[in-house]
Amino acid sequence: HLDVDVLDEAAMPATDYLMPGGLEWEELAELLPPLCASPAAAGLSIGCLNPEKDPGGELTQRTSDLVVAALTAP
Repeated sequence: HLDVDVLDEAAMPATDYLMPGGLEWEELAELLPPLCASPAAAGLSIGCLNPEKDPGGELTQRTSDLVVAALTAP
C-alpha cells in the first residue's frame, strides 16, 4: 500500500494529510522498484491521493508514472 502522504507536503500537496519532512519524489522513486519486485508483493494500492487538491491532474499523473516505472523496472 502506498500512501502518498509519505511525500513531503511541498512535493505532494494533493493529500489530506500533509507531511512536513516527508520523502522527495526521487527518494520514493528509489524505494519503490525493489519493493515492487519482491516476491512477497501481491498487489499495490494507492492511498491518500485527493484529486480535488490536484485540479490539473499533474500530481495524480506523476504518481501514476512513478508506480508504472516501479512496476516495470528491470
